[in-house]
Amino acid sequence: MYSHRIRIGFLAASSLPLIYAAVAPQRATPGKAETSGASFFAKSCAPCHGVKGEGGAGFPRPLTGPRTVTELSKFIAQSMPPGPKKTPPAQAKLIAEFMHGAFYSPLAQEKNRPARVTLSRLTVRQFRNAVADLVGPYHPVVPSTSGGLKGEYFKNRDRSAKNRVIERIDPEIKFDFGTTGPAPGQVEAHNY
Repeated sequence: MYSHRIRIGFLAASSLPLIYAAVAPQRATPGKAETSGASFFAKSCAPCHGVKGEGGAGFPRPLTGPRTVTELSKFIAQSMPPGPKKTPPAQAKLIAEFMHGAFYSPLAQEKNRPARVTLSRLTVRQFRNAVADLVGPYHPVVPSTSGGLKGEYFKNRDRSAKNRVIERIDPEIKFDFGTTGPAPGQVEAHNY
């Protein structure tokens, strides 16, 4: 535990005095009793309840619950340790504050839980992009010498080779087939 000594001085370099403070850490005196909630808990409570409140020989259940620091402090002062001698209210408050922040409260329990990977739901587009990113490097793109998009046009909805009317590479996607389709007289125009 550290205590701080503050030195205040005046700097007379200008017409107005400038105040500065230097804080120097200083070790606590070696024989002074530790007065924190953690030390009181370790000395008085840990033998029965475990070092981190996980439960021990005297009380096997973990120390967790919904009580506030004030409620927990009153409970400790009134009932701990078992027997006629009880914890003084000042110590009970320190112990309650330590317990609440370290392992007792729901927030402390969540903080002490090991991290886990959470799964998230992807939209269809995100899923497709993720799969494309994973699979894409394994399927090399074959460069086309003429450039464009390969198009196949069929007589009707049956996409077999015998019904193929046109097979070509279009340099750009910009079509206006009107009411006749890509090959007038050879395809059923209502499909386009």
